[in-house]
Amino acid sequence: MRSVLLFILSVSLVACGTNRNVYKSSDFEAKAYRHKTVAILPLKITQTGHVSKKETTESINATNEKWAYVFQESLLSYALKHTSKNKKSPIITFQSIQKTNAILKEAGLSIDDM
Repeated sequence: MRSVLLFILSVSLVACGTNRNVYKSSDFEAKAYRHKTVAILPLKITQTGHVSKKETTESINATNEKWAYVFQESLLSYALKHTSKNKKSPIITFQSIQKTNAILKEAGLSIDDM
């Protein structure tokens, strides 16, 4: 019985780990050749679902903004790893997150404005 459960658990973990959906535009290749540097912008994150009574709107907004920057870093990390493995893709560089966020701040743009 234990070996059957272990087998099922192993198969399900392997199945979950092999999901590699990469979402990109259908004309990505054509547009990528025109760009040399790409900047990854922070995304606006919206919380849905149950909100506890202790949460305030300000704390929710602050948490969402923090997660937007964490997601931005994660997406850059994934993109750097993915482009280094794919030798046939066009050669592009990624602008640093610090520079991107500094340019946005200098222009007076917030995550809500984008």
